[in-house]
Amino acid sequence: MAEQSDLIIIGSGINGLVAGALCARAGKKVQLFERNPQLGGAIKTEEATLPGFTHELLSSWHPLFLGGPAYGQLKDELEKRGLHYKNTSAPA
Repeated sequence: MAEQSDLIIIGSGINGLVAGALCARAGKKVQLFERNPQLGGAIKTEEATLPGFTHELLSSWHPLFLGGPAYGQLKDELEKRGLHYKNTSAPA
């Protein structure tokens, strides 16, 4: 028998992951489904050019996430799990 959920999220991109995290923090039972073998949607790092050189593909979502309210709410938990943003003093 399938586990009872309060909500189901289709897709594990940044929006699905943030929605699931915030709803789970609010005490909801969340199921998240992804059609691809790897979670994260466009959030991925892979060898896109030469062997041994990894790239964060479609990384334009990072500044949007950092400037949004969800990051402020999830920052401590994300840092406990190893996420640390490092910024430069010069604009890129």
